Amino acid sequence: MNIDPSLILRAEGVCKSFGRLRAVDNLSLDLGVGETLVIVGESGSGKSTLLSMLAGRQSIDSGRLSYQSRQGWVNLQTLSERDRRRLSRTEWGFLQQHGHEALRPHVSAGGHVSERLMVNGHRHYGKIRAEVASWMQRVELDPRRMDESPRVFSGGMQQRLRLIANLISSPRLLFMDEPTTGLDVSVQARLLDLLKTLRAQLGLSMILVTHDLGVARMLADRILVMLNGELVEAGLADQVLEDPQHAYTQQLVASSLL
Repeated sequence: MNIDPSLILRAEGVCKSFGRLRAVDNLSLDLGVGETLVIVGESGSGKSTLLSMLAGRQSIDSGRLSYQSRQGWVNLQTLSERDRRRLSRTEWGFLQQHGHEALRPHVSAGGHVSERLMVNGHRHYGKIRAEVASWMQRVELDPRRMDESPRVFSGGMQQRLRLIANLISSPRLLFMDEPTTGLDVSVQARLLDLLKTLRAQLGLSMILVTHDLGVARMLADRILVMLNGELVEAGLADQVLEDPQHAYTQQLVASSLL
């Protein structure tokens, strides 16, 4: 597969329909190694459907998805379910909106984080707890609380817990679906600052979908704008936010300034 080695993910002409609704219509994109791509649009624009397709959580009707794994480029459509699951637990992370919904109240905070290590073959109890404690400190969570239920944590703490549960296995690519939903402004800012720091430290590539241009402004290297399943504008973050070309993007930017 002859694809630019500076890329980690490529989508070519991907489509997805639900009945007569064309949720994603002939969309193509590239993601560079270490790059953060933010996909913006209002509810119903198709951005979350696209993210699910890119992350292998939803099939595509047509088109092609290619990913540069640690072993080389792979065609995600022809990948076996076993290999897809392996990628999901070793090379990818997925941070969803309403992170508390992914947290089980009967499993401790540390248990949620350590599961990913155990799935990847770690068995030494003491080393696992030490690794979890180290990551909790890294995101400003008190390691002494690792045996508590996450339901007693605040929304921001729960989302940081979900973040380290995804990152503890050192993935190369992190997908995020509206990760700041339901968080107040100050908590959002702390989470976004943390993501920027971890991206630099870990060399992460990230794809994030959001309706909030403030989030895009803080994190994005490039921005894609979606409307009714189609890509209507794309470019460097500053270019799209400071000099939007499409009428819909202009409307989004103007609304964010009110």
